[in-house]
Amino acid sequence: MSVDLGTGDGNAVLRAARAEPAWLHVGIDAVAEGMAEASGRAHRERLENALFVRAAAEALPPELAGCAARMTVVLPWSSLLRIVAAPDAEALAGIRRLCGPGALFRAVVAYSPERDARTWRELGLEPGVFDERSLAKGYASAGFTLLGVRDCTKQEFAALGTAWARRLARSPGRMAWVLTAIAA
Repeated sequence: MSVDLGTGDGNAVLRAARAEPAWLHVGIDAVAEGMAEASGRAHRERLENALFVRAAAEALPPELAGCAARMTVVLPWSSLLRIVAAPDAEALAGIRRLCGPGALFRAVVAYSPERDARTWRELGLEPGVFDERSLAKGYASAGFTLLGVRDCTKQEFAALGTAWARRLARSPGRMAWVLTAIAA
């Protein structure tokens, strides 16, 4: 099973379900309205391997515990950004519970100095800065092994294929990183 946490409009889940019919693809977001259109399309297209779940990152469904072989968090915002980038060990451990042993966790985080500095400070984050040592400790306390943080290339960013990524790609000075971890 592949989980897209903070899926937003759910289009990434639909693309993945079409590309990998042997996998179950689950989109989870706290806002059901954002996923409604994608859920309807999955039903109309008979994509039985696409599922959408309304849940906050801090209260993920226990029924999915241990099921994910892959988890993505693409361009998180608000509390999900804090969980992934700070990291919030308790909430990150809740995310880890969805992952089976050896599951790949990948997050893509973006930052614009002009637009995001205040929000990052409000979330308790150092604007646009990742301390890899602190991240590794936080992820380890949640049951992950952090493999690294690296710059996200413009090609990778463009390949995200989301409306939000397209909008952010036009922002001057925007930086993006890929955080990768493995569930222990």
